[in-house]
Amino acid sequence: MKTIKVNPWGKGQGDFVLINEEDFDPEVHELYGEKKLSAKEKKAQEAAAKLLEETKAALKAKEIAFDDNATQEELQALLDAAV
Repeated sequence: MKTIKVNPWGKGQGDFVLINEEDFDPEVHELYGEKKLSAKEKKAQEAAAKLLEETKAALKAKEIAFDDNATQEELQALLDAAV
């Protein structure tokens, strides 16, 4: 069974806690070493993800093929070129 490091959630747990990977819950755990996002950063990240999905949906509606791993900028360029 694979284990992962998460940030401690209580006193006396040290720098990190090992848990089973399958037990990881992003609502409860934070991966060790990852930067905790501020509310503003989290909101910006969510807005960027929403924009990406909206752009992909617009491309699909126009039947324009794209790479699922394309960046927002690449997808927007495809969409702009189709207008």
